Order: sequence, then structure tokens, then C-alpha cells
Amino acid sequence: MLPEPGAIVGGRYRLEELLGSGGMGSVWRARHIELDTSVAVKLMSPELLSSEHSEKRFRREAQAAARLKSPHIVKVFDFGTFDGQAYLAMELLEGEDLAGRLAAQGSLAPAEALRVVDAVAKALEVAHAAGIVHRDLKPANIFVERVGSDEVVKVLDFGIAKQISDDAQSTTTGGAIVGSPAYMSPEQVWGETIGAGTDLWALGVVTYEMLTGNNPFSHEVLAQVFDRIIKAKVPKPSSPKGALPTGLEAFFERALSRDAAQRFTAPRDFVAALRGALAPRPDEAAATIAAPAPRAPSGRPRRIVTVALVLGVAIVGFSVARRVSREHDETAPSTAPSAVPTPARSMPAETTTPPAPGPSASSEAAPSGASGGRPKAAPARSSPPPPSARTTVVDPKWGVPVEPSAK
Repeated sequence: MLPEPGAIVGGRYRLEELLGSGGMGSVWRARHIELDTSVAVKLMSPELLSSEHSEKRFRREAQAAARLKSPHIVKVFDFGTFDGQAYLAMELLEGEDLAGRLAAQGSLAPAEALRVVDAVAKALEVAHAAGIVHRDLKPANIFVERVGSDEVVKVLDFGIAKQISDDAQSTTTGGAIVGSPAYMSPEQVWGETIGAGTDLWALGVVTYEMLTGNNPFSHEVLAQVFDRIIKAKVPKPSSPKGALPTGLEAFFERALSRDAAQRFTAPRDFVAALRGALAPRPDEAAATIAAPAPRAPSGRPRRIVTVALVLGVAIVGFSVARRVSREHDETAPSTAPSAVPTPARSMPAETTTPPAPGPSASSEAAPSGASGGRPKAAPARSSPPPPSARTTVVDPKWGVPVEPSAK
């Protein structure tokens, strides 16, 4: 039964708002009465404290979790009991858990998934070095905290962690399952002794879910979940958002091996192998480079514009060539031979109006070559040039040119 807001837990924490609840208990926003600061208080389910032995073990494990120092592990401040329920006082985080992000996005980009895995692996490395196994690693226990414009990934719920040196099995006294079924390792399902490999198995399931958007062992029936964990083949990883590197198949075969000895033995090895699996292989990279560009609709207008530009240049060039040729024909002098020059080309316009008879007639009939601006007619090749002393005069009676008589 959930307590009411305003209840005082441990004599120090006033519950203000319920943040969430589940099979393991409930999480509250609370206020430290003495320090006047906000904290998160997690109340464990009474089933997790079924005996005095269980209470001592949880106290010991909470104390060990409080000693874990890592920027990727939520800080634990206090531990105690309240109305038969164990509680943990932890730092209050602002952000969202990985389960909420996956529910909104379906899956994560490989680079983002690798960033989350790297942070979780660093947290597990600190815990395993201290002799602690988380044993309930899942998206709901991975929190993405907002710190200004940055995000910091932190692992929650080391309160139900288990000492590696403890000979207890993966269930508490009373047979209650500790852990979320779809993320439990085969040794947890069988009730065998667990170790660091259990956390790395769970991290493999979380990684698979981040990249594909699906849990490989999820099922509505609990027995089917356990059956898949124990003997079903892990589906090949694929994502609707794009093709995943083929190296991931071999990676998950090792990460989700049912033989704990065949799995990764250290978190840093897990991260290094994942980073290598996400990198494209040389043959895949070469195939990507050699593959022709897709015939997208956007490329067709580019080809049409190119062809139109070439045709336009050709048409303009042809028009310019025709214009130049036409101007050349009009301005070029005629080379056709002429037998006899016609009066219109050889005589000036004065011949149409005979000058008055008198002594000035011969002077007005001077050769037209002396006038500026008019071109001379080319002499016919068959006619000899006129003598320089010969003079042409106009007959006063008939108005036509005549040869002067020789004196």
C-alpha cells in the first residue's frame, strides 16, 4: 500500500509527489526536512524484506552502493525502513529514463546507442571492481539526466544489487524473482549463482533493444520469456530506420551467449567490440563508394537543364555565325567581271540635268573620283584604263557625253 503525500520517512524526508511505481516499489519526490533540499526516496516492496536476514543484506548492499563513486551512478545518501518497507534516499535527477526515450523514438541511432552503452559500462566497471553486481539492468534503470545543454547517462537501482562474494542465489528469501524477466540472464532463470556476466548479458539485451527497437526475448507469457532466454535463437538485428552493420550479428552471438564463459568478461571489452561491430567493414565501405548514385527525382531536372543549356549555346552560336556570314556577304566587294561600265555607275548624278552651255561645262564634267564619300566602280578587266589626258564633255544639244575632237 502506497503512503500518502506528506508522510515523513525515516524522520527526515517528507514525501511530496509520487514519481512512479512498479513491482519493486515506488519512487517519490521528497524534501529533506533539516537541509531543505529535494531528494528522491525509493520505497521497496515489503516482499523484498521478508526476514531479518534479508534486511541486513539490503542494508549492507545499500551501504556498498553508497560508496560507489562514478558520474554515471546515481548517488545514494541514506537507507532505512519505514512501515516495514526498505527505503533509499538518492539524488533527484531531472530528465527521462531510457525506457521513456525508446517508447517515444522506437530505437536510437548507433552513435547515440554507443554513447549510452559506454556510460553504462563505466558504471558497471566501478561496481564490479567493488564486488557488486547490479542484476536488474534494464532501460527503466538507465536515466538520461539533463545538465544544462548536456546529457549525462546514469545507472539507477543499485539498491537491490548483490555482492559477488555472497553465496545467495538470484532470488530473495521467499522465492521472489529479483530482476525484470526479459532482461534476466540464463543463470538467473535457472536460479544459479550469478556474477559480472549477468550484468553484461542484460547490457547486451538493452543494446539490442536500443538499436532495433525490440527486445529479443519479450513475450506476454512469462514462461515463453524464460523459454526464449534459455533456448531460442536470437533474431538477426535489423532496424526499420536503416540497415545495421553486418558485424552486429556476431557481436550479439557473443554478448547473448547462454554460456557465461563465452560472453564478454569486462565492460570495456563489451564497448570495444560494439564500437568495432558498428563500424562498416572495408568491403561494405568499398561497395558503398562504388555503388552508383541512386536515380533520385532531383537528378532528372539537373540533366534537363544541362541539355537545354547545351542546345541554347548551339542555337546562339549558329545564329551568330549566320549573322556574321550575312554581314560579310553584304560588305565584301564584288569580284564579278563587268564588260562595260554602265552610265549609272561610271557617271555622276549631274548627267540627269544638262548644265547650261558655256565655258564652265567642261569643268563640271570633271571625273567623279574627286568627290568624297562615293566609291569608284571597279574598271572592267577587259577594258583598258582611259588615258589620263582624255576628257569627257556633255553635248549641249543632246545632253549625252561625247568624245572631244582631236585638234
